[in-house]
Amino acid sequence: MYRLEGGPWTTYPTTAITNELRVTNLQPFKTYIFKVYSANEIGSSPASIEARISTEQGLPSAPLNLRVRALSSTSAEVSWEQPLDTQGSLFGYYLDYQIRNSPSSEWEKVNTAVSTYRLTGLAKYTEYTVRVQARNTQGAGDSSQMVFFKTLEDKPGPPLSLSVGAVSSSSLRVNWVQPTFPNGIIQRTRSTSSVLPGTALSVTERLKPGVRTRPTY
Repeated sequence: MYRLEGGPWTTYPTTAITNELRVTNLQPFKTYIFKVYSANEIGSSPASIEARISTEQGLPSAPLNLRVRALSSTSAEVSWEQPLDTQGSLFGYYLDYQIRNSPSSEWEKVNTAVSTYRLTGLAKYTEYTVRVQARNTQGAGDSSQMVFFKTLEDKPGPPLSLSVGAVSSSSLRVNWVQPTFPNGIIQRTRSTSSVLPGTALSVTERLKPGVRTRPTY
């Protein structure tokens, strides 16, 4: 017979005459109490002296309530709660993050001892995937559920491939390519022109349909 410390007894019968038995499906990092009876056709003997033993430590379960808050266009704060089953003392956490849905992006791993961490140096206005694992002396446990977040918008990079061509004696056609890093949603473009050095600039602003102009002061 055996029981988890503080729990009810479980009978583990055997019909073989043996002095050895393997008990399976026990919980890791728990203390169990065992006692043995011998029996024949007449009846059972008194119980042996109880033996107490602890199973080996296992891996921790997954951390809980993973949350991410974007702080800027290049940083975010990640926080979580410790696992329900730590399997003893925790040594820390592994925080993994990568750009979402990017075949060329690899997981970046951060080793931290606390349950709040600030990620920096992130790509602007980019969606990321993040997950976390708890670790103890046996290694890292199950990963938490993955959480997705996007860094905030920032000023766009410069337009590319600017070209100007004559259309008539009084008009020109100006073409360009969107920035490689728009860092958000492009809402307007602005072009400037001057006939001769020192003359006043002519400013033309083109808005994306449906976008209101913002007042200038």
